[in-house]
Amino acid sequence: MALAHLLVVSGGKRVSVPEGLVAEAFRRAIDGLLSAGPPERRLVLAGLGLSAAITSIALVPRHPQTGEVWPCDARAVVPLAADV
Repeated sequence: MALAHLLVVSGGKRVSVPEGLVAEAFRRAIDGLLSAGPPERRLVLAGLGLSAAITSIALVPRHPQTGEVWPCDARAVVPLAADV
């Protein structure tokens, strides 16, 4: 579900994904589904203990009991199940 949400908030623009677990989960699909060319947006992981420097798209965990997403200042937020 997070991938579908990411595709929508990307507006079809290329998204860069930093190395790590987020790249392992999303990069192949993003590269195959979004337009070619240089990245115009950047996907970062947001949440407790992570950098607050978010400019484009934040992958944000939902609270396991309330379902609320972690607050952040990203232009677009992609909710992610807490257990992921």
